[in-house]
Amino acid sequence: MRKNICALVCVVAVLLFFSNIGMAQERENRYGIGARLSRIDATDDTVDDVTFDPDGTILYEGNLTYYFSNSFSLEFLIGYTKTDVAAEILGLGIDFGELKQIPLLLTGHYHHWINPKSNIYLGGGIGYYLQDFSLSSLVKSVNPNLDIEADDSFGYHVNAGVETFITDNTTVNLDLKYIWNAADFTSTEPGFPDDTDKIDLNAFVIGLGIKYYF
Repeated sequence: MRKNICALVCVVAVLLFFSNIGMAQERENRYGIGARLSRIDATDDTVDDVTFDPDGTILYEGNLTYYFSNSFSLEFLIGYTKTDVAAEILGLGIDFGELKQIPLLLTGHYHHWINPKSNIYLGGGIGYYLQDFSLSSLVKSVNPNLDIEADDSFGYHVNAGVETFITDNTTVNLDLKYIWNAADFTSTEPGFPDDTDKIDLNAFVIGLGIKYYF
């Protein structure tokens, strides 16, 4: 944890250093296209005395931004991630399966300029999450007839970050986001009724990105 905090402080220092270079940028009615590499950590959830714990993993993001003014923007984001999910039953942890997600997020941002080249922003929005779940080979070897499907789901989120121009058209950004999301997981097995449980997939996301403005 201490190493992560030091790394975060170093990134912020670099952003603030670059923020003192050059002139202020006019952003009204401008489009930006960007990419971001993030770390996503989902919270665990307990259902019927079984605790499901997704591993922290990498989230790949692409985004499109439109600035209505220097203070307000709208961002559309598409991402991709996959993570191993462990299940803890009676104190015993096993590799349960793999969850793949494609988040589609729409976020409104308010920007406050802290100097001519750099702004901090706060935002919030909604998301739709395309999800696919597959059981691990361990679980399938024990019960080859069992199958579990994850439904797509809606969620919402808040975020904050720092964005800094490093050229006239290019910015780097540090983005932090918290997501509230829950999905229905349905288990099917011949000879047994289907069983559906809602599992929380809330997550904290921190990422470093780059964006080009036209």
